[in-house]
Amino acid sequence: PSRLPFPHPAPSPPVMSSLLASAASRAASRPSIFSSLPRLAAWTPRAAASTGAKTAAIVSMQGPDGEGKTLKFSELLAKMSGNVEHTKLARLGGEFSMIMTCSIFGKSLAEFEAAAKEAFPDFNIRVREQTDERRKTLPGQVRHIVRVDGPDSPGIVSGVVSALKEKGLFVSEMKTSTSMAPFAGYPEFHLKALVFMKPDAVQDVWDHLHVTVDEKFGLDSVIERAKK
Repeated sequence: PSRLPFPHPAPSPPVMSSLLASAASRAASRPSIFSSLPRLAAWTPRAAASTGAKTAAIVSMQGPDGEGKTLKFSELLAKMSGNVEHTKLARLGGEFSMIMTCSIFGKSLAEFEAAAKEAFPDFNIRVREQTDERRKTLPGQVRHIVRVDGPDSPGIVSGVVSALKEKGLFVSEMKTSTSMAPFAGYPEFHLKALVFMKPDAVQDVWDHLHVTVDEKFGLDSVIERAKK
């Protein structure tokens, strides 16, 4: 068998030139993927930024719940050349609440707030410029989760927050809920809070929670390192 790269006699130079020319012609007639990049770039925040100054905004809105609220607001933001960064929303008791950080390009915050209030006339809406209000953590402090569970009663949240503050700690995020205790039938309260603290302070903080909160309300508190 032949060891040449062609199993049959290689095409003559004129034939080869004709084949290459035909392939090049077909490739040139096809639209290149790179030809669409300028159009795609027109939709990016970077391109939007070139049309006006960027303003970092924080938006809070609250009002009656209903279908399509999130979609409607996101469409409004896109129409106003906005870009979503972080969002948290909740639906409680028939009410819809959302807080969002976003970037606005080429529009003032007053213009954006006016447009949002026109689109959502039955909502309380506030738009303001972001500030660097992140709480400064001390060296060595890391994320910990504080969990509190037990019979529901007034004053639990206040007691937990006060106990943490007495130890120089502050709550970064908190979520609470209630449920019916299995078999017992009474309402149970559940609290989950994100707190920054030093690992060697966990035992002292837990001891303080146990004395000031657990024993007073009949609760169980747990502090654990937050998973990244």
